[in-house]
Amino acid sequence: VIGIDKLPCIRSVSLKNNGISETHDKEVIALMSIPKIKSLDLSNNKIGPKLAGQIGKVLRDSSFHFSWIDLT
Repeated sequence: VIGIDKLPCIRSVSLKNNGISETHDKEVIALMSIPKIKSLDLSNNKIGPKLAGQIGKVLRDSSFHFSWIDLT
């Protein structure tokens, strides 16, 4: 997450099947707060109800800049 915001042309991040779980909540939320990222793939991870709720809260409360996000 630290270096991603310094990449000038990044628009899409795919973290499909990376073992992301509830313990990665701060990193996922920080990644979602980078406005130049337009698409985010978090599919095939172990996103539980706590992290899913946090993601939903961020999407509801912040300015929505995503073209698509995959949480399946």
